[in-house]
Amino acid sequence: MYPFSSKQRGEVVENLFAYRASALGLTICRPLGDSAPYDFIVDGAGLHRVQVRSVSGRSDCGSFAVTCSYGSRRKRPYPPDTVDFIAAYLVPITAWYIIPFAEIRGRTRIHIFPDLPQRDCFRLFREAWHFVGATPSRV
Repeated sequence: MYPFSSKQRGEVVENLFAYRASALGLTICRPLGDSAPYDFIVDGAGLHRVQVRSVSGRSDCGSFAVTCSYGSRRKRPYPPDTVDFIAAYLVPITAWYIIPFAEIRGRTRIHIFPDLPQRDCFRLFREAWHFVGATPSRV
């Protein structure tokens, strides 16, 4: 995945999300165009708006820094009631974090520490596909 531009990597990761969600028995819908604040609507236990993000490397502090904002120049947090989940894919460890948007709390960036469970406040969301309706037997 590394020789891609960030835009191309984003497209590949969105396709990985669609594949994984479908393989887990979820129905996914994608809005036409790219002006919606989310990438997919997932139909599992209700309809959920999901924004897909990816990270290909660690930050200086050893975490994976996931951008949870929009805007090309000035990063702004997503407004309330526009996104239900952030699906963050950590490329080097091939792990998905399905994070309820309420856990982001208006931040423009979060840090995930998969190697330091005592420091990783998002560890409960690793591969947490059940939040978007996947049944435990399929995860």
